[in-house]
Amino acid sequence: MLVSQHISKRENQVAANNANAATIQSSMRRTYESNLFVKNIPSEIQEAELTALFEEVGPVISIKLRQGKYFNPSAAYRQYFVLYRDIDCAKKAIQRFDQSTPFGARALSVQFWMPTQELHQEREQRSFNEVQQYFMKNLYSAAVGGQQYGQPGM
Repeated sequence: MLVSQHISKRENQVAANNANAATIQSSMRRTYESNLFVKNIPSEIQEAELTALFEEVGPVISIKLRQGKYFNPSAAYRQYFVLYRDIDCAKKAIQRFDQSTPFGARALSVQFWMPTQELHQEREQRSFNEVQQYFMKNLYSAAVGGQQYGQPGM
C-alpha cells in the first residue's frame, strides 16, 4: 500500500486495482503531473468555492490545504494543492488561472507540483546533461582545432 501526503487515496485505489509495480509507478508519475500548487488564496475563501472555481476547467479529484512546519493558520493568504483527473485539465488550469485575480487584488500563482525527491533527481539529471554537453563540445572543438587544413587530427 502506497502512502503519500496528498495522493494516498488515489494511489491506494491504483494499488488495489493493479498488482504490477511498474504500472503503479507510471500512474504515480501521471498523478504528479496533474497536481498543481496554488498560492495566494485568501484565507476567507472556503474549499467549496475553490473547488467550484477550479472545476470550471475540468474534474478535480481533491483540493488540500498546504500545512507543514511553517503553516500559519492566521495568515491572510493560503496555499493549496489541486489534483486534477488528467494532465490536460491541469495545463488548462495553469493557462486560465495563473496570474489571474478571481478573489481580489493579489494574483494567483498556479504551477505544477512535483515531490521534492523527484524534483532534485530531475535537477541533478539536467545538471549532469549540461556538464556532459559542455565537455563533449570542448572535446569536439579540441579535436577539430587540432586538425589543420584538411589533415587528419591526432
